[in-house]
Amino acid sequence: MKLKMDFFVEHRGKQLSKKDMVRLIKEEWLQKGRFVKEIQDLQMYYNVDESKCYWVINNEEKGYIKL
Repeated sequence: MKLKMDFFVEHRGKQLSKKDMVRLIKEEWLQKGRFVKEIQDLQMYYNVDESKCYWVINNEEKGYIKL
């Protein structure tokens, strides 16, 4: 049996899933003229005090999205 899992962050009345954060990061990546297929590795860190999700793609590209 395969484990099905999701992860949610709730802060100040907002609830975001891991899927939502990944989708927003991919959208920003595309806006930079990049391709989703380039993403081999994605690391995310959500800072609740700043309401930002920091990301690192392929251990090289860094950025954040404001949530």
